[in-house]
Amino acid sequence: MPPISNQGRSANQHGKILEGQITPILLGNDYDVVSWADYKKNKAKFDAEDKLAITQVPYTTIYGCKGKTEFVMINKTLGRRIRIECKYQNAAGSVDEKLPYTYLQAALAYEEDETILCLGGSGFKKGAKEWLKKACDSRWMLEGKPNRKIKLMTVDEITAFINDL
Repeated sequence: MPPISNQGRSANQHGKILEGQITPILLGNDYDVVSWADYKKNKAKFDAEDKLAITQVPYTTIYGCKGKTEFVMINKTLGRRIRIECKYQNAAGSVDEKLPYTYLQAALAYEEDETILCLGGSGFKKGAKEWLKKACDSRWMLEGKPNRKIKLMTVDEITAFINDL
């Protein structure tokens, strides 16, 4: 496997920063935040929780490969499971080229009916975020899936959303 470039390493670090902003929001709203590995080891214990956020949750991609997303938020009282996928782009790069793929994952691959796509940074190409918002608002590729919701949010919007649940 080739080494990760400085640009790739930087994007990965910024992505972790974005994820790191969401964790305290969840904790501050009484969600128990656990890794997928810990969840699998203690499934019975964690399944008893009313509010749980699992990190690095696997799924099968639209290509049939293994993938992971940052969070699946479970609120039993409200009967909701919400997958959260984070993308950060602070400088010119390839993350914005991945936005259509990310949207298709939410539309076609995730098992949860609700997905939040969280974008951070100011380096997205002109039109990239607007394209993603339009896809979310128009429910592109969601015909026959009336319960499927894909929302585009910033960290501030996720904060308000989780606080209001």
